[in-house]
Amino acid sequence: MGSGGTTRAHLLLLAVVLASSAGCVAAPVVDASSLTGAPAAHGTAPPAPPSPLEDQPPPTVACTGLDLPVHVAARDAAMGLRVLVLEVTNCSDTAVLVEGYPALGLRDADQQAIAVATTHGTTGGVPDPGPVPVELAPGARARAALSWRNTVTEGTAQTAEHLVVDPTPDDADAAQDRGEEGGQVLDESVDIGTTATIDVTAWQPAP
Repeated sequence: MGSGGTTRAHLLLLAVVLASSAGCVAAPVVDASSLTGAPAAHGTAPPAPPSPLEDQPPPTVACTGLDLPVHVAARDAAMGLRVLVLEVTNCSDTAVLVEGYPALGLRDADQQAIAVATTHGTTGGVPDPGPVPVELAPGARARAALSWRNTVTEGTAQTAEHLVVDPTPDDADAAQDRGEEGGQVLDESVDIGTTATIDVTAWQPAP
């Protein structure tokens, strides 16, 4: 597949992810190759495939102790570009305001912090709405997208076994630091190679 086709596939994939209502069950693994729209063997383009998230059940977040639990709503890994869509749900009985960017951190299998830099803005083709207030009514959700590349140049490649997320950090400029020190620990592998950088968008309302 050419690089142009790969880029178009990722853009379509991520538009589907952020426009669909994903369930709070195991995050679906999406095959980007099914979204390329390549011509069929007889020279006619196949019909557009259905959204891989269309048939997901409604959200079933287990609200047990946390007012703003975070889970992975969807993921994709292809051509070295990794993408995760985080979703936060308001499990409290009052409206909650989330604004800006989640704080992120990485830990290895022994729960030791792995150094990582976080950059804010458009990521993996997903537009960044910027740090705007998002008011979540009880049961409402918001999403943010992460992306990174598992590029290995010089040095030893690193893979984190845990992603740490603080959905409402006080200071977005130091997000990765607080993400390492505290937050919700998700058992999510993050193979950052030697890049040690993750891009992240701001929270925006989930459909």
